[in-house]
Amino acid sequence: MFHFARAAAAVLLLSAACAVHAQKSTAQPSTHGDFVFVANSDPFTDVDRSLVYTASSTSEGRDAALSWSCMEDGLNVIYRHGKYLGGDEDDEVLVRYRIDAGTPYGPSWWGMLQGHEATWMPMSEIAAFTRQARAGGTVIFEVVDPLDGERLRDSFSLRGLGPALGRLSCAN
Repeated sequence: MFHFARAAAAVLLLSAACAVHAQKSTAQPSTHGDFVFVANSDPFTDVDRSLVYTASSTSEGRDAALSWSCMEDGLNVIYRHGKYLGGDEDDEVLVRYRIDAGTPYGPSWWGMLQGHEATWMPMSEIAAFTRQARAGGTVIFEVVDPLDGERLRDSFSLRGLGPALGRLSCAN
């Protein structure tokens, strides 16, 4: 049940981020380097549900993004690969990443969000990944669908991540 709630919240937050970014309005989005900050709060509890995200520079027509989001269980990292993947019987896919010229991490199993177009990083990996990403310049992600072996790769700029994360109450 908790995973379903996390998935639903993540899809709503990331969809809202993309919608806010795409809207034509007089208000300028709050940007920090290559990151966009989206302020959001729970309408009943006023708990911070804000997020920061950056778009992929290599998504080849897919709506790919990397986000750090405040959720019920704290800071979450979501990789939106922007294409439906089938996953395994547990709705998981294999993900690996590499920050700059560092040692590649993974592959490890990540759960998919509702709609199967995004995955969430296991909570046990978030602190180390975020620490490394703050010091990095670029991160490359690869997701492999165990259903059919399809691979998707995306590259994300990490320019501005530190100040962007500073806007999130759950990241401090």
